[in-house]
Amino acid sequence: SPEIAPFEERWYQPDGALDSAGSYARPTNAWWTNFVLGRGPSEMEDGNGFQIPFVMWPAMRGMSAAIPFVLAQANQIENGFDSNINFVTLGAADVAVGHRVINHDALTVTLEWDAKAGKGGANARMPIVRGSPYLTMEYRDATPVFDTPQMLDPQHGIKVDGVEQQCPGTFEGSRFDVVLVQSDETWTIWSSHKLTVACQEMGALLRSKHKITGVVRAAVTNNCTLGRSAFHCAKKPPADPEPPRFEKVLDEHHGTYPIGAEVSLTRAGNDSVVRIIWESKSMPYPEHEDIYGKPPPGRATLALVAMEHHRKLGLCD
Repeated sequence: SPEIAPFEERWYQPDGALDSAGSYARPTNAWWTNFVLGRGPSEMEDGNGFQIPFVMWPAMRGMSAAIPFVLAQANQIENGFDSNINFVTLGAADVAVGHRVINHDALTVTLEWDAKAGKGGANARMPIVRGSPYLTMEYRDATPVFDTPQMLDPQHGIKVDGVEQQCPGTFEGSRFDVVLVQSDETWTIWSSHKLTVACQEMGALLRSKHKITGVVRAAVTNNCTLGRSAFHCAKKPPADPEPPRFEKVLDEHHGTYPIGAEVSLTRAGNDSVVRIIWESKSMPYPEHEDIYGKPPPGRATLALVAMEHHRKLGLCD
């Protein structure tokens, strides 16, 4: 397809030019390298990477993500994920198929999708950050889409600004909570601007009816919503629904998001010191005219996730 960005254009800077990190070299063993090596329109097979907590891969006009699960045998433990059904995609309807890297550092990479030919200046970019429990997409004159092959739960399918609604339908709001049947996950979507979205049940889809210049974020606020998950419920299904333990903290911190990180390693006596300085932005609510958000006022608090060995090393203090 002529819309697909040529493989050699996956880098914003051509070969022989300095990249965003001031280097002529291109990373060959970064945690996100697969995002630019994948070929084909879906890229699921060879384009995924473990961002923590999501396994992610570039979709045609956005980024797909799945919560991984443990596959254990007598002598083998694997991190599995489902790229057929149990995933979601956050993207834009009016950008061309194909993405490129526009920025990267030790803990982040930013991918960008440009406008289709003849479709004006529509643009979408996603800062992908290790340890971020959110998917974050920045839009410039583009139409947000949240898509999945899963079904909406017919009884608890969608809430719009806290009010239960029924799909199919058209609703206006800035927060959308969707309960998905196959994964038993509740995904919450926050928008910097009021969206009028069309919703459907089969292959749950939220598509904005208009373009925005702003930010949309999405996160899993419960992965055992109705006790049906074979991997994430405390008991084997059918189990009791579990409370959304992380909904409150995710809601409180959705307004500030990281876009870059500076990592330094130093020695202090017999100890080693790992220092991470995060660069962040705030959601550009309608009273602001910033294209991609604005610097947060003062010192912002970011919500990030960590593995157990990170906690034991004190990286969360």
